Amino acid sequence: MQTDSPAKNSFLSGIRGFAILITLTSHLTWGYVPDKVVYVWVQAMELFFAMTGILITSHLINSAPNQSRIAIAISFYRKRALRIFPPLMIYLLVLFGLSQLDVIHVFTKELWASLFLFRPYISEKGWYTGHLWTLTIQQVFYLLAPVLFLTFRRNTLKWLLPSLCLSIALWRGLDTHFGIFSAYFPASNPIARFDTRLDGILWASWFVLITDGKLRTFLPISGTPIWIGIGAWILTEFLPFPYDLTIQSILVPWLVLTIARNPAHRIHRLFSIKPFLYIGEISYSLYIWQELFLAHEKSKQPALKLLQTFPVNIGAAFLVAFVSFRLLEKPFTQRSVREVT
Repeated sequence: MQTDSPAKNSFLSGIRGFAILITLTSHLTWGYVPDKVVYVWVQAMELFFAMTGILITSHLINSAPNQSRIAIAISFYRKRALRIFPPLMIYLLVLFGLSQLDVIHVFTKELWASLFLFRPYISEKGWYTGHLWTLTIQQVFYLLAPVLFLTFRRNTLKWLLPSLCLSIALWRGLDTHFGIFSAYFPASNPIARFDTRLDGILWASWFVLITDGKLRTFLPISGTPIWIGIGAWILTEFLPFPYDLTIQSILVPWLVLTIARNPAHRIHRLFSIKPFLYIGEISYSLYIWQELFLAHEKSKQPALKLLQTFPVNIGAAFLVAFVSFRLLEKPFTQRSVREVT
């Protein structure tokens, strides 16, 4: 059964499942296919960013009206922390333990940087925390979202959010062409920094805002325009960076929301099947742990040879993700709900 609420729309959970499968594919094929192909796989991150903007914004603008703004903010931060940090901290502790045993090589600085939002800005980087740049971008949005939505009126946000997005796109272009930021942080990559990638989440947030968080009020189109939008997304891969991201950051959340409100569309039906829904449910834990097993050829370690060899690495990643979801993510998420209610 479908619902107007993005948070309760099964298609959106299925999209998470699809996005994490694309991510796993990109890491499995890293070094075996041309870099351009891997870069195409990496664009699945835009789906994660779109989902973040859609779900968080829908939650905030539909919060209980009888609650104070401070209570809503405290509740939001508590729930985010209880969902995000338990799996992440256990993963980082495991990396630290393995590095102390000389099983893998991890810089202590990159562990701290992964926890405190500056992983993309440091020079001490390794494979096993390389994927956590996306969490940095999402966590920055988590910090900003309550401030934006509980401080400004909706009419103000309807022009403020696009203004922020266009400013980020402009900064990304200037930084890419003139190396403004890299002059001070030469190890940073504009593809992975929150100051150059936050617009993907903010555009999704704006799309939800202008529809009052209701999928049924979104653009009433289906069929051919959706396929045209998907074709346009594919074509953006032939554009140079950063122009591709500027278009994708707008196009991807538009596509996700448009398909989400069309349950009869074949893409909606495809991503609403149980395998995608289940993988979507454990997608966060799977994303956190997969880098340990799906290691780049140059990052594989002799002590982990079996666990980092296909197809054992796939099975190990899913198994550990399932355990993480059942023992960490789900209990802490349920605890956060009980504390609020």
